[in-house]
Amino acid sequence: AKIPDIKKCLDIVSTLQEKRTSGE
Repeated sequence: AKIPDIKKCLDIVSTLQEKRTSGE
């Protein structure tokens, strides 16, 4: 299984969401 991959994806999504909140 590629669990690390999923964790990385979630990490990226969290970062993007944080950037979005900061941007707005």
